[in-house]
Amino acid sequence: MKHILFYLAVAAMSAGFLFSSCDDQTQGTVYDLQGKDYVSFMSDTQLELINEETKVTVSLYHLNTSVSGTTATFSITYGDDSEGLFTVSATQVTFTNEAAAPIDVTFNPEDLEFNKDYTITFTITGGAEISPLPTAQPSIELTVRRALTFTSLGTGLFISKIFGSQWPQEVLLADQITLYRCPELYDTNKDIDFLLEEDGVTVSVAPQPAWVDPDYGTVYVRGSGTKEGQVIQVNLEHYVPGVGSFGVFAEELDLP
Repeated sequence: MKHILFYLAVAAMSAGFLFSSCDDQTQGTVYDLQGKDYVSFMSDTQLELINEETKVTVSLYHLNTSVSGTTATFSITYGDDSEGLFTVSATQVTFTNEAAAPIDVTFNPEDLEFNKDYTITFTITGGAEISPLPTAQPSIELTVRRALTFTSLGTGLFISKIFGSQWPQEVLLADQITLYRCPELYDTNKDIDFLLEEDGVTVSVAPQPAWVDPDYGTVYVRGSGTKEGQVIQVNLEHYVPGVGSFGVFAEELDLP
């Protein structure tokens, strides 16, 4: 873990959180298929970062691969600004002896804005029964995002109030919009994006994973601020979704 001072994290957690305990005991239940062919999505979300692709695929799975010819129907719900941009291959799939049936979603990448999320939700509505397993997913939200490309600006400086430290920081600039990306800003494999709005002053930081706490998992950041000259100053909340917050801290990025 990069740049994280553990004693500060512990102190913030002690002051800012109330947690409830949970029973981690695994309860085993054996499900007898009894000739049935239960269906399920494998996850409730799917993110596809696309460049020049014109198709992505969502898969619906069935449990009894010895059965062929089972059908399942599903509904489609489009998110804001998504309807009319995507074509779904069908609202019904038929399973063969393979484990999954594909649902193809086609589109023209030129119709999609860069770094914007387009969502489509698929929900099983009929045909084969939804799996009774606790991990079964009766619906899935597909997110399609046209990926940005980046050019390195060099090394700047990041000054963090939450961790009481500063360090050299590589900064990338998106080629399509004014978005600064700091690779692995707080932690490995977790980049943080700073979007400069059209007014050339306001900076926004969308909710995004920032670092991992050893007790409570992934910590996110979100917030806003301003850019003056080569300095970006933002007030960032560090929080665990659905659990609690460390608080809001002033953070500064000095651009190369």
